[in-house]
Amino acid sequence: RSFEARMAGSGGGSRRHGTPMLCAVLLACLCVGIGGESSIPELDVYRMVQYDMGDAMLGSRRSGVSMLASSSVKGDFSRKAVVLDFSSVTEELLDELIGTKPAGALIIVLPEKMGELSEQQRASWMKAESNLMKRRVPMAVYFTVDGEEAKAMKAKIENDMGDVKLVVPPDSNTARIKKIEAENFQGVLAGGGDEPGDSADADASPTIAVVAYYDTFGIAPGLAMGADSNGSGVIALLELARLFSKLYTAGKNRGKYNLIFVLTAGGKMNFAGAKSWLSNTDIRLLDNVEFALCLEAVGLGSELFLHTSKPLKDPTLAKLFGTLSSVGAGMDVKVTHVHKKVNISDTTVNWEHEHFSRKRILAGTLSRHQSVDTVARNTIIDTSIDPKVLKRNILLVANALARHIYGTPASLEVFSAANAVQDHFLSAWAEGVSEEARVVGMPTVAQSAASATPLVARAYRVLKDVCTETSSHKFAIEGDKSFFRGAIAAKMRVYSVRPISFDMLYCVCVLVYLLGLLIFMQGTVEARNTINELFKGKKVARKRA
Repeated sequence: RSFEARMAGSGGGSRRHGTPMLCAVLLACLCVGIGGESSIPELDVYRMVQYDMGDAMLGSRRSGVSMLASSSVKGDFSRKAVVLDFSSVTEELLDELIGTKPAGALIIVLPEKMGELSEQQRASWMKAESNLMKRRVPMAVYFTVDGEEAKAMKAKIENDMGDVKLVVPPDSNTARIKKIEAENFQGVLAGGGDEPGDSADADASPTIAVVAYYDTFGIAPGLAMGADSNGSGVIALLELARLFSKLYTAGKNRGKYNLIFVLTAGGKMNFAGAKSWLSNTDIRLLDNVEFALCLEAVGLGSELFLHTSKPLKDPTLAKLFGTLSSVGAGMDVKVTHVHKKVNISDTTVNWEHEHFSRKRILAGTLSRHQSVDTVARNTIIDTSIDPKVLKRNILLVANALARHIYGTPASLEVFSAANAVQDHFLSAWAEGVSEEARVVGMPTVAQSAASATPLVARAYRVLKDVCTETSSHKFAIEGDKSFFRGAIAAKMRVYSVRPISFDMLYCVCVLVYLLGLLIFMQGTVEARNTINELFKGKKVARKRA
């Protein structure tokens, strides 16, 4: 009986110690379950640019986000991802969220149709964007477009009784780009002879260069479409090449001028492509350049400005401007001359033609901008152009060049019928430049950093189709600005998370339930002894330790 009694006593102790152990296990399992997260659709987000300017570290210095979301800018949000609607973004608010009361991360929701913004909205945004791009931002900053997923996210944040968690995995491939590679493209229509194959006089013929840079830049490289600056210039150059190709291949209509069409890179980086082209082009060709016409931002606006580094005293410049002005008057477009000398000691180049002027080549930039507007050049809201305005400006330049080359009278319509500007060509390219970012040195979603974007590659194919000679030249961009290679686009996961107060209340309820269960199974006295022994056991264990 004593053996059985000992065995019974041992079993009772096992039950007393096993019951709380079982309760603890059940409690742990239940607590793990209450933190579950339910996912809603992913969002396409675009990371803010990260770059260095000399020793200054600028742009967003982090890429990972894993924190609760907040649509309110009141209170402490140092550990929250603040979601801002485009309409609420101001320069003062960004100063607060980055400086005085820093947020854990910023998510800015952009409107779907940015081309329909009012002038006041555009001005306010570009001011805030420019300020943000010039400063060091310690947190991750992402942009997304206000589509169905973004609307669902905002509704979830505002209406959900719990919390919403935003997650963007950190980019482990972020690294400084030590060498920024870029590429220029050119096409030539040789003049001089009466037949397309007659190139005897081409080398000695005067030359007109038509130049446009193709790259873009903005606070979010993945959204930097640059439709007007300078997608419109690229489209205008391609259409001018096509129009004059028909004239030059018609034998008797071949002009005495060589025409060179140059697509340059690095327009957003001190016009590095134009500088490289001038440094690597045969000096004999440069000596024959009578005038270089650079095209920038010609897809919007009601008037045009010809920016030059020389006054109108120069006879060639006076003739060309007079032709542009008279053609514009016939089309109800005012063309104004803007003269500004080049400051040789200043390393900053404001217009592309200034590189030509430094080489003592007569040049000018035709643009809708009356003065240098670096903010408009580098904004992510430059997403659309007006095909009608672009067509008008292309016709203006084409007719002015035709009069200069052929001496045609104002009454003669050179570009009409079979040789008219193609509306479908302009519309297709206008759509193309509005949908593809072209940031030099940084990879797009499907391209490597060193290769041309699909749109630029198509532009070069157009030059190959219409020009008698084509070539490309790769070069390295030098300067104080250096970028970081990494993903410019990512997927953001949005989770619905129960609040911590609910978790705490749930834990208390489970604990009370388990305590009641223990009392029901063992009785009040035995349950109290079991709990006492459990805590006594912990005390003994601490003493032994």
